Order: sequence, then structure tokens, then C-alpha cells
Amino acid sequence: MLKLDNHDRERLETTKKIIDVQSRIDMAAQEEHGINKINTDLENHIRGLQNERINLLKDLEKLTVSNDEFVRGVGVQRRNVDHQNDW
Repeated sequence: MLKLDNHDRERLETTKKIIDVQSRIDMAAQEEHGINKINTDLENHIRGLQNERINLLKDLEKLTVSNDEFVRGVGVQRRNVDHQNDW
């Protein structure tokens, strides 16, 4: 059996620690990559929702204008009818 001296044992332990630390660094990098992908997906989803909100606000503005015009038209018709009834 091969006998290790203190220097060789220390070198072996240090190498094992380096491998363990590198493994933890690699795992952290993978986690970071996953988190970055999630963040990117969330940013894209938020952008999509913001665009949808903008489009809905534009549609609401168009409907509001259309409704205002309709109400104005009904008001004009009612005044005309009232005016005709007064005669």
C-alpha cells in the first residue's frame, strides 16, 4: 500500500476542496442562468401585458369618443323633438 506523507495528504485534501468549490461554483452558475432565464421570461411577459394595456386604453378611448358622439346625437334629436312638440 502506498503511504502518503503529510505534504501529499495536504495536497490531496486541497485538490478535493478545489473540486468541491468548483462544483458549487458551477451549480451557482447554473442557478443564476435559470434565474436569468426566468427574469427574461418575466420581462417579456410584462412587456406583452403593457402592450396589451396600451391597446386596450386606445380601444377604450375610441369607444368613449364614439359613445360621446352617440349621446350628443341623441341630445340633438331630443331637442329637435322637444322643439317640434312646442309648436
